[in-house]
Amino acid sequence: MEGLNILEVIQKYDHVSQRTISKETGLSLGMVNLLIKKFLKVGLLKAEKLNGNKIKYILTPKGSQVLLEKTVSFVKRSFEAVSKISEHVEDILEREFEDEPIIYIDGDYGEVYQVVVDVARRMNKNVISMTQLDCAPSKVLYLDRPTDENGIGVFEGFKL
Repeated sequence: MEGLNILEVIQKYDHVSQRTISKETGLSLGMVNLLIKKFLKVGLLKAEKLNGNKIKYILTPKGSQVLLEKTVSFVKRSFEAVSKISEHVEDILEREFEDEPIIYIDGDYGEVYQVVVDVARRMNKNVISMTQLDCAPSKVLYLDRPTDENGIGVFEGFKL
């Protein structure tokens, strides 16, 4: 359902204007208005009139359920992606670093780095970052660039 991030913004703030929702979501003010009317109609939101022209939007149990389902779906997709990346990394380490007790890594220290470290540890291999070295090793695992004569790119040819 389009515009579910509107529900997230309404859940985040106690009183929130459509203008603020528009800024938070990147949707136009007209689109926010249209979607709020749709969400009110299908029972995801209810509106409570405050003083003057102010309206408080409240998530209904149905709206909360939709957000929960969105969150669960995101967690499942994330878990599947991490599992697939882990399998891919394990294949690379088995194929390219089979006889290497140490894996030298070059790249960002983000989530992929952590996946590589976790997989390497499960395989009883040590991981050393290239930033910790004074000299270049014979083989490097690149986290954010393609394979070249010095190393293997983790995501070369990889698709989620």
